[in-house]
Amino acid sequence: MSNSFTVLAFVLISYLFGSVPFGKIVGNVYGVDIQQHGSGNIGFANVRRVLGWPPAVVVLIGDVLKGFAGPFAAQAYGLSVHEVMAVGAAAMAGSVFPVWLRFKGGKGIGTGLGITLAASLALGCLAAAIYLLSVGVLRSSGRASLVAAWAVPFLALALAPDYALFFAVLAALATWTHRDKLKRATSAHPLGHDGV
Repeated sequence: MSNSFTVLAFVLISYLFGSVPFGKIVGNVYGVDIQQHGSGNIGFANVRRVLGWPPAVVVLIGDVLKGFAGPFAAQAYGLSVHEVMAVGAAAMAGSVFPVWLRFKGGKGIGTGLGITLAASLALGCLAAAIYLLSVGVLRSSGRASLVAAWAVPFLALALAPDYALFFAVLAALATWTHRDKLKRATSAHPLGHDGV
């Protein structure tokens, strides 16, 4: 049984770690303000486009880790499923609304993958596989991310049913963070190779 202070501590730490802008940090190491290049996003896809694969992989690992660490630690500590969800939600909030960047963050895709892996390793691996297959078919990282994000709550019904509704909420958030690209997709301008 956890007390309110313990849960609050997990949530706060998860938010602060989720707020770490790995894309911004890696860009600065390379002497580039990633928010001023490409799509302006601090996530994996834009870093790959601007700086190449090695720094992008570092960013991806960092983003996945900040989604994974809090929920995994909360589970190991013995917090309830709903409390673990709160910790995961805090990590996602930090990724999308980071305090370090005046609440202007990324799209939360890598962090969402980390949260999914913490909830169910099998579910997280399936989500990653769906993303990779979708990128090959759609030729668009953003659209592939949304396909994977919306596949997760349905797959969770079988693999992690307690988290299914939670992942549906995260998928809705991912759709919202991609809203500008979705608007372009419904206009005369296709998404193309967009950033995540």
